[in-house]
Amino acid sequence: MTWDELKALKCWIPLCAVPTTCGVLGDVLFGLGDHMYLVAVGHNRNLEFVAGTSFVTQVVWAVSDGAAQRAVNGRIEMDDRLVMAAPTQMLLAGTATTYGDIMRLFGTRRYGQVSESAHYRWSDGEFIHRIISGNSFCFYFRKREDDGSETPYAIAYRLPD
Repeated sequence: MTWDELKALKCWIPLCAVPTTCGVLGDVLFGLGDHMYLVAVGHNRNLEFVAGTSFVTQVVWAVSDGAAQRAVNGRIEMDDRLVMAAPTQMLLAGTATTYGDIMRLFGTRRYGQVSESAHYRWSDGEFIHRIISGNSFCFYFRKREDDGSETPYAIAYRLPD
């Protein structure tokens, strides 16, 4: 599947209805190959659990399986810390490749409201990542401090209803 096809999926579609093979990488993380991942949860939009069924809520690009594990499941130790360029279909305006670029675009207000947060693992307090969220996207960064040239190691796109 292409990025555009993945982003056209409807939120809450059953994982078994996605027309491609998915490998299980964790409780809610499924790999499609070529740095493509899906997040699928065990309940539907009404928070009802359906035995044996997972429902897709996000499409994720990550530099590696380990980076996807870090972004989605907080598994820092699995991150191989690779760096690579994200596909244009997963970038704001198709061009915002760095922390600085993303913040500048969000600053124009053309892409709606933005929030930035840092996440720490509750079990031991280890820093996981910083996230810039807005306009259906979450951009994941490994560094604790602002670095305008840092590229995201993962990007999640929240599927529309």
